[in-house]
Amino acid sequence: MLSIKQNKLIKSLQLKKYRKEYGLFVVEGKKNVVELLNSDYKIEILVATNAVIDEIYSNKYHVGEVISAGESVIASLSTLENNTTCLAVAYMGVPRLDSYKSGISIVLDGIQDPGNLGTIIRSADWFGISQVICSSDCVDFFNPKTISATMGSFTRVVPLYTDIAAYLSGVSCQVYGTYMDGISIFETSIKEGVIVFGNEANGIDAKLQKYITKKITIPRIGSGNSLNVAVAASITMAHVSR
Repeated sequence: MLSIKQNKLIKSLQLKKYRKEYGLFVVEGKKNVVELLNSDYKIEILVATNAVIDEIYSNKYHVGEVISAGESVIASLSTLENNTTCLAVAYMGVPRLDSYKSGISIVLDGIQDPGNLGTIIRSADWFGISQVICSSDCVDFFNPKTISATMGSFTRVVPLYTDIAAYLSGVSCQVYGTYMDGISIFETSIKEGVIVFGNEANGIDAKLQKYITKKITIPRIGSGNSLNVAVAASITMAHVSR
């Protein structure tokens, strides 16, 4: 049975300050929890219905405590509208920022929407891009909505948070910036380098422009005003991964 203390802990982890304080985060929904169980993350608590525990859990997994709970209890703990099956609490990994490696790196400047970050992580995983760098003011990777939007890719692609200007100043490869007035990505062969995507409302910060060696864009064919940053990043990753 879930204790009052555990209940409060799980709910508190919806806030970044408590995730940071405890070094823990929440994973919600059966697909994401299954991915978590099969990952290298250390799992503190698994909360699930009896049916789901029987379906997804076995002694081969190392979990601090497995707790059976009813659907209404799980729903009350979850940030997802329709999650009545399971959730888990795990310890955050603390990735180390390495220097640029060969291949493609994705740099995200000031991404604010957790769904956008999660979708970009999901697409990066799909296209085999493991190097994702976030500015310090990007939304928290361990935000429950970000984790949910990755659809399990959070176990394979973990972004590194750093000062983007300092990072870009230290790379010797081509740095591509995504702008409305750039060269079409379909006329550009990108096999290696850093690709920068900017904030949803304001694009790439002006202070980073001096590090951009080539501006690129996804050409507009219809009448739309702009592309969602997660959509733009996914299209770009699909192109460079061909």
